Amino acid sequence: MSTDFNATDQTQAAGQNDDAWLTMLAVLQGTGYVKKESVQKLLDEVREQGEPPPMPVVSARAALDWLIMNGYTDAQAEQAATERLLEQLRTRTVPDYLLPAMPVLERLDPSLSKAIDEHSKHRMRQAKRKLLLSIGGPLVLAGGYVLWTMFPSTPGCDASSTRKTLMLIAVDVGVSAMHDPKILLSGEGPQSIFFTHETEVGYDDDTGTRACTASIETGGKDSGEKAGYVVERVPGSRSDFRVQMLPVEVIMARYTGSALNKKLGAPVGREAMRTAIVAGLRKLDGDAAELAPSYGKSLPGDDPDAEPKTLADSVQEVLPSADCRALDGGRYACPVQIEYRDQLMGAIGAMPYRQLKGEFVFERDGGGWKVADGFDKTFMQSIVNSRFDAIKGKPDAAAPPPQAQ
Repeated sequence: MSTDFNATDQTQAAGQNDDAWLTMLAVLQGTGYVKKESVQKLLDEVREQGEPPPMPVVSARAALDWLIMNGYTDAQAEQAATERLLEQLRTRTVPDYLLPAMPVLERLDPSLSKAIDEHSKHRMRQAKRKLLLSIGGPLVLAGGYVLWTMFPSTPGCDASSTRKTLMLIAVDVGVSAMHDPKILLSGEGPQSIFFTHETEVGYDDDTGTRACTASIETGGKDSGEKAGYVVERVPGSRSDFRVQMLPVEVIMARYTGSALNKKLGAPVGREAMRTAIVAGLRKLDGDAAELAPSYGKSLPGDDPDAEPKTLADSVQEVLPSADCRALDGGRYACPVQIEYRDQLMGAIGAMPYRQLKGEFVFERDGGGWKVADGFDKTFMQSIVNSRFDAIKGKPDAAAPPPQAQ
């Protein structure tokens, strides 16, 4: 679909100062309701006549009806464009360049109105969630904790000290929301945020880290969203603890079930798996950089929050979900879950933290381990599966992991 229609240039070409009709044409062309060729035909007629067309611009509905009546588009094109837009709204894949057109299209079709409203609320939740993750941590727990020197245990998810720190995070999020354009332009405006129903979901005995979730209230109402956070010891301190905000998906992946069993993954082991997988990805990154020298490098104007840039840097954690099974030639196939920050998912408004599941093959490399041939295909297939599930709205565990050959 072409989107190179420039209302300003076309206004100058037509010799008109009032470009409301051009803006409407740009919206309808950009969303596929009118083809570029039909728009160009109308513009050519405007040039010849020296005046704007009698197309009503009070609403997209009125404008589209006029275009259909005058033969510039038809009902079939309208139906196809509406169905395509509804699918993009449903799967949260509306291109960024179309977002400003959403308010114009809202009353074009009754089915679009609800879908656009839900999409707007989804983007609102994503904006707030992004603020929460960027602001919320780590913060050292407020107050004095002299007793912790004598009783060095991690405060509970709902302890008064933890709640005080969550309140400070909520205040910071609320202040930042006052300056966030997505929230300001949503029509709702910034609202107060509170954390309620703090619940422990897991505890890491080795590090003393307590993993928690909490419900998020905005404007005094349950938002339906949950926040994830850990209460952990400040490195190097015996008595100070801090709260670190993390996506709920990360909390559930790292601190529940088999993830807390550090002995899983024998005979390779968790740390050796991580080292081998990251090394394998660095090789893939190096191959990509040879083909495209700009690969992995920040470019002028890049959003710093869009990091990391490479496959290897995108790996946050590697968790074996069971012990490995022996293959021929001294190789081992191991079921692994990789916590991965998917830049593409983040770019379309989806949760960027994904759990990649696959069965990866490892083989001896001197005194250590390395990934075996075929690793690249298994890894890329796990990314494809994860993205497919994200777009379809399925949990990460929905798709079976790619199997080792």
